[in-house]
Amino acid sequence: MTENNNSSIRIFSALGLWTVILAALVVLALALFWLPPGLAVALLGGLALAGFFTVRLEYGLFALIFFLPAIHLTFSVHGLTINIVEIIGLLALSALAARIFFDFWQNRSIRLSWPVFWPFFLFFAVALVSALISGQPGASVWYAFRWILFFYLVYIFLPYNLIFYQRDPDASRSVLKKALAVFLASAALAAAGGFFSLIGQDFFQEFVRVKPLAIFGAYPLGDNHNLLVEIFLPAIFYCLALENLSGKTGRKICRLLLVFLSVALLGTFSRGGWLALGLVSFVYLAIFYRPNWKKIIFPALGAAAVFSPLLAYMYFQQTTSRVAVSSLDSRVVMTMIAWDGFKEKKLFGQGPGQYINLVDKSIRFKAKFGEPLDAHGLGQKIISENGLLGVLTFAFFALLIARRFWAAVRKHQSDWPWLAGVILAAAGIFFYEFFNTSYYKGKLWVPIAIALAAAAWAEKQEKYEAKN
Repeated sequence: MTENNNSSIRIFSALGLWTVILAALVVLALALFWLPPGLAVALLGGLALAGFFTVRLEYGLFALIFFLPAIHLTFSVHGLTINIVEIIGLLALSALAARIFFDFWQNRSIRLSWPVFWPFFLFFAVALVSALISGQPGASVWYAFRWILFFYLVYIFLPYNLIFYQRDPDASRSVLKKALAVFLASAALAAAGGFFSLIGQDFFQEFVRVKPLAIFGAYPLGDNHNLLVEIFLPAIFYCLALENLSGKTGRKICRLLLVFLSVALLGTFSRGGWLALGLVSFVYLAIFYRPNWKKIIFPALGAAAVFSPLLAYMYFQQTTSRVAVSSLDSRVVMTMIAWDGFKEKKLFGQGPGQYINLVDKSIRFKAKFGEPLDAHGLGQKIISENGLLGVLTFAFFALLIARRFWAAVRKHQSDWPWLAGVILAAAGIFFYEFFNTSYYKGKLWVPIAIALAAAAWAEKQEKYEAKN
């Protein structure tokens, strides 16, 4: 009875606070009369959604995960462009803050976690110093807060705490499992759209591949095939994780999705995607099938034979297609630009967000490839913008994350069948971002946050069982 009363108090308190905020903003908007109708409706809808997230925190996590691919579904307000993923993340973060306020008000214990915060803080501090001494300190400082601090708060801190906040290990495991299922649902929809996009492609004049689908002339998932790989790659290993957490029907669904998403990823003909999938798959097979490697050698050869036409097509297109060859050449030039930028300012680099200005100054790049592009990979980005200290602090940050994964693997071998899939999903997307551009976005850091939460769950579960 007491638990039900507390739940009711929490719900009505949350709704009450958001109702007050909502009413105040409505009155303010009407009084000042400066909000366009569309923006006013969006603001009110956002506040209502934040109120719902306050009552049901896990739905903020599910919404964030489901919309991860939609990075090009953007909105612009007074010169600030923000996408749907970032909006949902900010609403969910606001909801968590409101929930903490209610718990403090009602004298409940508040337990927040700041995963790998100090290693991240070292990297962020270097980025801030780099920004302050850059050629454009205002723009660089804004970039450091807008992208670097934002990715930690919204894509690491937030998902991690939405999984654990005020939950016992069983409840956290349920949220974690549902989060993986939502990720798979989102990836499956993106893959279906990718296959559907094949219908409109010219099989005789272009490099035909799985790529994002246009909806009424717009590309909410972006217009580049590599953006789909960022969703397919972790989803493939989430299939392996969920298979070990599901019943008979769930296992069948996971196996079907595994094949569907693997074919979709191969169909993108992304060099980095193929490399990352092959490398992480090899690690997975080495872990689970090394003692019985003879049992998988013939199925592996059979799969290679089935997909050999794709490999032949991949080789042909990558060596003859003008777009593919130009892409490789541009990456080489961009790496040289990053290295030259590093040599100019070795210790702190050019400053956050300044790589694209280096490309803009490159006469060779603009003459050969056109408009300047941002760095294609974590390596180019960090070494040019944050210098040697940035590389070292980011490496320290990444190594401590890897250390947590390794500790979970060694200590909790009973959970390894599903834990491996979650951790390898994070490892795979991290490796892939050395070839792509989502270094500070949710597609990279949400899978890492989920893996950190999974590793922490194994530890919490062991303590919970010992205590009870």
